[in-house]
Amino acid sequence: MLTTLVGVCTLAVLTSCRRDVLPAAPSAKTDAVTSFLTRYELTGRVVLIEFGTIGCEKSGEGLDAMIDLHGDQSIPGLSFVRVERSSDQGASDTYYADKGVGFPIHHAPDSVIARAFGATAYPAFVLIGKFGHARHRGGFPDEHLAEWGESLVAENKD
Repeated sequence: MLTTLVGVCTLAVLTSCRRDVLPAAPSAKTDAVTSFLTRYELTGRVVLIEFGTIGCEKSGEGLDAMIDLHGDQSIPGLSFVRVERSSDQGASDTYYADKGVGFPIHHAPDSVIARAFGATAYPAFVLIGKFGHARHRGGFPDEHLAEWGESLVAENKD
């Protein structure tokens, strides 16, 4: 009988506590991703992000590939953005102006955005689906990008 009474009291306490539990605050990572996507009007879009830096040969090759894809519009619905690590804003602005990129360049020498997207090295590419989730992290996904991009653009629910 005492066991039953303890069980009922425990259940009552647990049930009442559940009503007082507040939802978890969004993480700084989620806030950074949401803020970044909102800033460049990329929310709800499929986005290929390159985390790179001027002066890096591999970053330059990836940037050139993105510029070509963006110009050709060969993957309908795919958006592009480059996150630049260089701390020299002036040199960076000149570099990208000369390149005629055509998509946003985000200057982030502190790597906060890279960490938020889980990009752990430069250069790195992250493919984001319409619902804000990373679908690829790593090297330039050249052989899969068209297929993955089209699939992600076609998604209609998370």
